[in-house]
This record gives sequence, C-alpha cells and structure tokens, in this order.
Amino acid sequence: MKPLRVLIAAAIIAALLCAAALAAAGALGLDFAGLIHGAFEKRGDDVQPGELEQQLSEGQWVYLNGENVAVILPEAPLKILLSDDSGESWRESTVEGSDTMQAFGDVREQHYLGGWIGAFGEDGMYLALTGGLAAGSQPLNIYLSGDSGKSWRAVETPHTLGLYSGVVTGAAFASAESGTVCYRYWEDAGPVAWHTADGGASWARAELPVPPEYAGCCFMPGAPAFDGAEGRLEISAEREGRPVGGFTVRTRDGGASWALE
Repeated sequence: MKPLRVLIAAAIIAALLCAAALAAAGALGLDFAGLIHGAFEKRGDDVQPGELEQQLSEGQWVYLNGENVAVILPEAPLKILLSDDSGESWRESTVEGSDTMQAFGDVREQHYLGGWIGAFGEDGMYLALTGGLAAGSQPLNIYLSGDSGKSWRAVETPHTLGLYSGVVTGAAFASAESGTVCYRYWEDAGPVAWHTADGGASWARAELPVPPEYAGCCFMPGAPAFDGAEGRLEISAEREGRPVGGFTVRTRDGGASWALE
C-alpha cells in the first residue's frame, strides 16, 4: 500500500469526517454501508441501516485520503480492508486480539458498535473501537499500526486504565505518541477530551476552552481532525436538553492544549 499521509488541509479532513464521506464513496462507486452492514449481519448483530449511515456521516468506519481507503469490518476478529487505488483492488488486515474487550469489569467477546480509523505520518495508522453502552459507560479499545495497517498492536485507553469510561464521540492520533479521545458529557457538563503523549501508556484530561456565551451548557465534542501536530475539534452545546449551537477549538501540539478558533 502507498504511504498513508495526512498532508491535506484541516478543512478537507473535516469534510471527509462528515456527510462528504458518503458522497465520496458514491463517487468512487463503493458501497461502504453495505460492506459494513454485511459484516454485522455475518456475526449476528442487528444494526439498522439508518443507524449505520448516521455513524458514517460522523466519520466512523471509513477513512479516505486521496486514493487511499481503509474500511473497518466489524467481524470477530476485526478486519480492515485497505486500498491504495480508490477501491480498484483491496488487501485485508486482521486485528489480532480484537475479538475480546475489557468491558464492565470482565474480558468478554465483544461486538463492536462504533469505530474510527485514520492515518498519521508516513506509515502510521490508528484504530479506535467502541462497544455497547451501559449506565453511561462505554468500553474502548485502541490499536496502532506502524506499517500502513499490515499489523496492529493494542494500547491502553482511559477505559482500560480505569480513568474514564463515558460515551465516546470521536478519537484520533496525530502521531504514534499523541492521541485524543473525546466523550459526551456525563460525569460533568464537559467538554471532555483525554490526551496521551506516550502512545497510550498514560492519559490525562485535556482542557477545552468554552466561549462565555455557552456558560451553563452541556457539551459534546465531535471527532478531532489532525494534520500533523495541528488539529481542529468541533464542539456542540446543549442547554436543558436542546441544541443551542457550537464552536471550534484548535491545537498546534497534537492535542495536548487547545484554544478557541
């Protein structure tokens, strides 16, 4: 596979992490939703097409960067389809150990319900996988690859370390060392993001600034988008359960610190 580089503008990255991903899939003649839904059916999971399309519109399951395409297939163990020619040909990668997940105090067979995949640097890739929800908690597995997705290794997450286990709304790595996981408001109003600077060995909560006009709101960050150390994160706000707008924060150090756009 050609080197997967994240060298496009942050605006383009953001576009690929929203509904434009579905439009791009159609332009390439690829049925991403069908591939992923078929994998769910194969292992007996009941996932509605509308739910899956919503996840795709939020930047889950598929990564697009020029001719490079990566698609998560939620089988057991998990498989990744990789193409470097816009889907003309594919190779398959198996994520060893992905058929189990630490969830709610036990290691159990896991049916993944969401996932983010992307690339960084010359040959780096990340994979973040979420499981089922229970009482505001959601298990999370993260895998990194240093060879363009040929092999994967599991790293610690805020969930596996017992630090935080809310509902994941997005995840991305800017490099093999620097990664960010975002969460829906839960234990507090948020916005909540956790950052690692050592490839997942340890995590710390990142400070996300909030404009004064959104004081008293609850917040839900989206999926962060990185172009090297520079990144962008869109955050939506709710007041009394109703959407009231949103704002954007940016980073220049891979997600360690953020400032209002």
